[in-house]
Amino acid sequence: TFSDHQQSYFLQFAGQPDIALLQQDEAFTVTLPVERAGVYHIKNKHGIIGSIHSIAVTADTAPQIRITEPTSTISIFAKSEQPTPRLSVQMNDDFGISKVDILASVAKGSGEAVKFRDEIFEFDTIERGDRVWHAEKSWDFSQLDMEPGDELYFTVRVWDIRAPEPQLSRSETKILRWLDDEEALAVGDGILIDFMPEYFKSQRQIIIETKQLIADREILSESDFTATSRSLGHSQSDLKLKYGQYLGDEFDDGTGANQREEDEGTPDVEVKDGDHNDEHEHDDSPQLAAGDHSLTSHEHGHEAATESDDKSGYQQIIDAFGHAHGDTDIGVIGTLSPKALMKRAIAFMWDAELQLLLAKPELALPYEEKALTFLNRARKAERIYIKRLGFEPPPVSEKRRYQGDLSDILSYKRYRDAAPEDPYNSHLTHLLTALNLARQTIRPGTQSKSVLNKDVLTSIEFLKPAFIEQAQTRPAMVSHVATLEKMQLADRLWLTDCDDCMRQLYNELWRQLTPVALPSQSNSEYRSTNPMVEAYSEHLLNSAEEQP
Repeated sequence: TFSDHQQSYFLQFAGQPDIALLQQDEAFTVTLPVERAGVYHIKNKHGIIGSIHSIAVTADTAPQIRITEPTSTISIFAKSEQPTPRLSVQMNDDFGISKVDILASVAKGSGEAVKFRDEIFEFDTIERGDRVWHAEKSWDFSQLDMEPGDELYFTVRVWDIRAPEPQLSRSETKILRWLDDEEALAVGDGILIDFMPEYFKSQRQIIIETKQLIADREILSESDFTATSRSLGHSQSDLKLKYGQYLGDEFDDGTGANQREEDEGTPDVEVKDGDHNDEHEHDDSPQLAAGDHSLTSHEHGHEAATESDDKSGYQQIIDAFGHAHGDTDIGVIGTLSPKALMKRAIAFMWDAELQLLLAKPELALPYEEKALTFLNRARKAERIYIKRLGFEPPPVSEKRRYQGDLSDILSYKRYRDAAPEDPYNSHLTHLLTALNLARQTIRPGTQSKSVLNKDVLTSIEFLKPAFIEQAQTRPAMVSHVATLEKMQLADRLWLTDCDDCMRQLYNELWRQLTPVALPSQSNSEYRSTNPMVEAYSEHLLNSAEEQP
């Protein structure tokens, strides 16, 4: 409202034309869409009324989707089951949700004969809130015309209420796999275990699911939390074994106690040295018998000594179950050896697997991230190692050195124009220098007498649109635009009545200023100032000139 209702009033945004205010009774209003942050003021024909105002625009973010069930990316069901998996989703948006659905694809067949059928499904139940929605759906494979061996891929789609065009978000793709054959089992040393799956979760995927498990601790039961953590531990173990095979690690192949029992049940067969028997085929002399006995004693001397020294049987067990190969080939960690870095990554995978099997994902997460770091370093080290295997030309012989043709070389120096200075950085520097000078000349309790000259006004007009553009992602920049507007209205370089906002503007200008690079040092010839060295140098020059 205004005291004088007979005048016309206008609203003006920075750099925009005036917008007339409409009078309704005693109030003046205006309605317009605001798409970006900025500053504005009210004016009439006599000038500006009141102070500068700022308006910030918060960008509408896309909807967020969180699938609480199933938690794993791939869910596997046996052939004998009649699966009815359940889908539970939580969706939220900062201003509201307008629509949700499920985009699914059913894959039938395998190999080149696989066929996909796309369908759109609705949720069975939806709990609608102002900003948060909860939706659930139960899948029935028989209604989807699925058979053992088929797979279902689905993703959740959510639209918000942004106008004129809503934003669309998609969740990660989940896979429901119905096995065609019964899950194969294997027996190893009396333990029933599953075969290793044909797929592996990457280290990055294990980290993502571990973080999700930590976030879902409050909504999961203790048994579900422990089962999910142990499942991640098995995935970490599978990945560790996969990388270990590339490094030459060996695993138990069943040659242990069972193999030893089989060896004990096999009769011993006496094997003789063929050459020795051919030479002395019919020689039964005592000397030969003594020689055979001494040879046998010599060959098994160490073994007999070991058996006699080991009273506890410790070494016997080690020999039965151990598989020693001597020293392992361990690369130097100081050099970027891919093998050494991979060994470090596998070591951290061991620790992560242990904590996951103990249902302690918070303790496993640091080890998982360190393992991923060393895996990435190993990839980079491999690239560096390959780069070193490039072409290496043979060295130039002594006779061919310094024989190049320099007739086409015009000069040993090359000049080029310096890169033009960035205008944005130039205006920042100019305004910052002016503010720094005005700041030093102001006395406490006095008004600033530094008026805006033409160069400062040019810098302000150049920086205001840039600051408004930055305010789209940094709403705090609107306050700096308002400060620049106030400086123009007051025609003062430093606003003493708003010392805090001036200091914030000064700090922002300093923060955005591009750091100045150090000047390059020119190569200068070394010249000793020692008189004896100078005299000896002159003597050498004179001797060279006197020679014919």
